[in-house]
Amino acid sequence: KTIEIDSGDYEVWAHTAAYLNDLGAQELADRYMAHAESFGAGEPVVVKCRIQIQSARGQEQDALELAKSSMNDGIGNRWGSHDAILRTIGTAAVQDGDFDDIIEMYQRRHPQLFTSVPEISPDNVAIAANLAWLLQQAGQPDRASEVINAALTWYRSTQPDGVHGYNLGIVDVWLLALAGETALALKTLREAVDGGWRMGWRWRMSNPALDGIRSTPEFQQIVADIEADMAVQHQNIMASPHLGEFDLRDKPAE
Repeated sequence: KTIEIDSGDYEVWAHTAAYLNDLGAQELADRYMAHAESFGAGEPVVVKCRIQIQSARGQEQDALELAKSSMNDGIGNRWGSHDAILRTIGTAAVQDGDFDDIIEMYQRRHPQLFTSVPEISPDNVAIAANLAWLLQQAGQPDRASEVINAALTWYRSTQPDGVHGYNLGIVDVWLLALAGETALALKTLREAVDGGWRMGWRWRMSNPALDGIRSTPEFQQIVADIEADMAVQHQNIMASPHLGEFDLRDKPAE
């Protein structure tokens, strides 16, 4: 613990669940998610983390149903919740070949991405990348390029080199891959991983925006390197001494 944390902060419990799932500690992740949902069910971050866990476990239909119901309920965009929800709905729409409703949903919830020059901010840059991928799949490459270029311009003009933090993750890698800058995307991803980026890695590395570089030996080696590191981290966490009120390792899932 490096900061003061409120034990009633369901966002902390939910994020911890998602990160534990990234480590491969699924049973422990379930305990933390059950605790988060016991007093924060339906909240944006709790929903986001549940969707990310379901996606990582191949439970796509459950993730889609949760995403659709949450968006229909008007869920807010907090700490990437719309990134998870809209991407999940959009991926399913592409598989069905039905683009109009999901593009309209993006426009209704994030109209700033549909102005003559898309307006990019920390709250919507990941959503912009997902929208650009969706537009490419929908056969609208020019509109997709407008969004990609605006997002890359914003990123390069506002973010210091090498920043792959909590809110942004590897959105720059997504954008570069979508722009067809394969070599730079792989170089940037390697730098992020070597620099310590891991947060939300399963969700972020599974983004379909990366499909164009996914089969390359460089990408596959990066995934192998992360998985090896996560296995070590998993062992360290399970072997560490009791960590106080936030330690649910001995508590069965509710």
